[in-house]
Amino acid sequence: MGGGENSMRKGVVDSFEDNGELVVIELEDKTTIAVPKDKFICEVHVNDVVYETESGMWQVDREETKSKLEEVQNLMDELWEKEE
Repeated sequence: MGGGENSMRKGVVDSFEDNGELVVIELEDKTTIAVPKDKFICEVHVNDVVYETESGMWQVDREETKSKLEEVQNLMDELWEKEE
């Protein structure tokens, strides 16, 4: 029965609501959820890749956030090059 993988939700921080007290996350299936900021183990920013831990707390995936930012930067660079 294992299958603990399903309970770990993962997504990208979309925005903040309620004066920053709620973190809106777009999950991998494109649905959005609002998570109280105190459920985060660390500081969190828009576009951070985050995941839910087994304890129900949320954590930033620094590696994936970094590679996602680089990917976006590369796409932006390509767009600018095409316009010149």
